[in-house]
Amino acid sequence: KYSSEIKKNFAMLEYSKGDYIKAEDYISSALADRKNISKDYELYFILGKIFLKTNRYSLFKNAMEKVIDNTESEQLIKAAKQQLLDNIR
Repeated sequence: KYSSEIKKNFAMLEYSKGDYIKAEDYISSALADRKNISKDYELYFILGKIFLKTNRYSLFKNAMEKVIDNTESEQLIKAAKQQLLDNIR
């Protein structure tokens, strides 16, 4: 669990610096770490934002829909819906 949290933090750092490839690598690794543990849909939300920044709209949409359909966090659902509304293509 802690490894995936650290990777999530590194991903956010790389995202903030504009290095979306490194950010995606960290998120993908964090998701792999959590494969058999409860899902962390914040990771999918971050991954969706990376997909949007790298112009992979269908992957962005899929990631946000996965968050909306599966998370129990109302705040995360609201944020994912807003991302989809703001980026309708």
